[in-house]
Amino acid sequence: MNTFKDSENLFITGDNLEALKLLQESYLGKIDMIYIDPPYNTGKDFVYHDNFKSTQKDTDVAEGSVDEDGNRLVKNEKNSGRYHSDWLSMMYPRLKLARNLLSDSGVIFVSIDENEIGNLKMLLDAPTLFGEVNYVGDIVRKTRSSANDSGTGFNQQHEYVLIYAKSISAILLHGEEKNKLNYKNPDADPLGRWISDNPSARSGGPNSSFKITNPKNGHVDEPPAGRYWAFSKATFDEWVVSGKVLFKNNVKDGQRGFIIKKYLSELKSSFNTVNSLFGSDNEYMNQVATKYVRDELFKGDNIYQLSGEVESYKAGFVVSAINATNQFVEFTNGIKLHVGEVIGNANDDDLRRIQIRETINSHLSKEASLFKRGIKTLSLFFIDEVVKYKDYDAVDDKGAYALMFEEEYESIVRDRLTDTLLDPAYRTYLEREINTPDKVHAGYFSVDKKGKSIDSKIKRGSEASDDISAYGLIMKNKERLLSFDEPVRFIFSHSALKEGWDNPNVFQIATLRQSSSDIKKRQEIGRGLRLSVNQNGDRQDAQSLGEGEVQQVNVITVIANESYENFARDLQSELAEAVKNRPKFVEPKLFEGRELVAKNASDQTVSSMTVDNAQAAEIWASLKANGIITKEKQTSDSYKEMSVDEQIAAIKASLDDDYQAYVLPIQELVNSVYDPQSVPIEP
Repeated sequence: MNTFKDSENLFITGDNLEALKLLQESYLGKIDMIYIDPPYNTGKDFVYHDNFKSTQKDTDVAEGSVDEDGNRLVKNEKNSGRYHSDWLSMMYPRLKLARNLLSDSGVIFVSIDENEIGNLKMLLDAPTLFGEVNYVGDIVRKTRSSANDSGTGFNQQHEYVLIYAKSISAILLHGEEKNKLNYKNPDADPLGRWISDNPSARSGGPNSSFKITNPKNGHVDEPPAGRYWAFSKATFDEWVVSGKVLFKNNVKDGQRGFIIKKYLSELKSSFNTVNSLFGSDNEYMNQVATKYVRDELFKGDNIYQLSGEVESYKAGFVVSAINATNQFVEFTNGIKLHVGEVIGNANDDDLRRIQIRETINSHLSKEASLFKRGIKTLSLFFIDEVVKYKDYDAVDDKGAYALMFEEEYESIVRDRLTDTLLDPAYRTYLEREINTPDKVHAGYFSVDKKGKSIDSKIKRGSEASDDISAYGLIMKNKERLLSFDEPVRFIFSHSALKEGWDNPNVFQIATLRQSSSDIKKRQEIGRGLRLSVNQNGDRQDAQSLGEGEVQQVNVITVIANESYENFARDLQSELAEAVKNRPKFVEPKLFEGRELVAKNASDQTVSSMTVDNAQAAEIWASLKANGIITKEKQTSDSYKEMSVDEQIAAIKASLDDDYQAYVLPIQELVNSVYDPQSVPIEP
């Protein structure tokens, strides 16, 4: 183990007790942080070759408290705990050794679930280990969204991480660094940067309830109704002398005549505290970690060898990366293959099946995210021959594509239903037609290839043909198609539905045929270029969702058998041309020279102002300081995701009192900026 002295990293395999003993001589008192994830005592056997019946001498040897020459390596603490279970007896020497490795300012984190949380804390509280006084706290970590059905109906979603210090007086945990960008120094205060502080408090007394007169203009302020000043009269007078109080030159109605400065130098800490619930976000769940690990594995697989030496895969098809998040495999020859893409020999039916499969996958992913918003997801298939969907010579009238669809749909849905994190309401929605996949798709055709009209085929026992039912549903009863009660979500068509059909909730379009002309492509894609509606009929536009989110919700995916990249790029260029005269950046000159008008509820003008150069800079700086504008002079992602009301509230909170009346026109100016990066082409 001489290499320990020179190594910066160690990886030790084998029994962890032996590993901890091995580290004692070289790393005693030198480790700043230890994390332990022990076997949880869930009632299942855990395999450790520990002898739980031991003398004090045996305990010393097991802990590695002496070296080969018998020299004691740690303090001679003879108080060895004896606990009531094998699990705790297994844990004790490992925790004791871990404590010995910690530096005086060291800290240990121990994961555990509900089975032993109580006993483990008592063990760590023992004076022979860390002691109650060195308990820092515990973190709650979310491990899953939902569990399998339990007998009690209780869903255990979290585990714990217990935190102990070797010496509580020697440690200080801190979270992320506080945001200091809001602190400015517009008046060149010698005490440095500051922000405006709230001068009122909920409680107080006679000494904190007094009038404040602005010496510059005589404006008088009193504490808000039911509140007090957060300072006494004597303290306020001292602040006036020191410059901590800034009196305004001009005070408008409803505004306060002074500002209390909160200096950056007054911050007690540059860091936020560590919150015990920070691990409750979904990003800390086991499933997320599993996916992350999976993305990094299986590199180096040779597809040529694994495929039985198929000649097509001979030239450099060795896996260099697998990305489960973005769903692609990359090879050493530079080729990147996404889910559903094919390299090598494949017949037409194979390609169509892949397109159908990927349309269903895309549909279900979109559907899962929109279901909770009350938005029904629809998908369109354009086919080259009616007989491939509706085959009147077949016993069940189902063509090859209809059969492919039902096979793929049932398989994919059953696989998705194994996801324990699936939203319960959406799970019920998926389960409804799991055994009757023929109900979730329908076809609309003017005529089939044999010249039969859609109402010429009447099934035995039916009063009308299936085609007429589908036609009526798709063409004449659009509202019903948008209802979750109606099972049809996938529509097959031979044309681009030019005969007046229109539905705003088409999110996937699959072209199971060649669309050689741009006119056909425009017709097909046009079926999905609509703003969606929810179950209440509310249009999901910028007014409902906000500028950013409206573009995230209303996205159409084309699953094509040919390249749409050039077509999509040309179409995007046309859109860019239409908005080329709109401002491209949120910068001071966006506001400069603008007349801002404030109106009341009756749409009558209450006040107005023309923004000068200094005011434009002040408005822009306030918005940027509060994260509404990025350094690239665009609106931030968080702002784009806000609803209109949330955007108004965010701008209102950013602006100084002088501009509070003009929040709406300022919001309109900010939202008028066109960001080419917000609608990128995704071939």
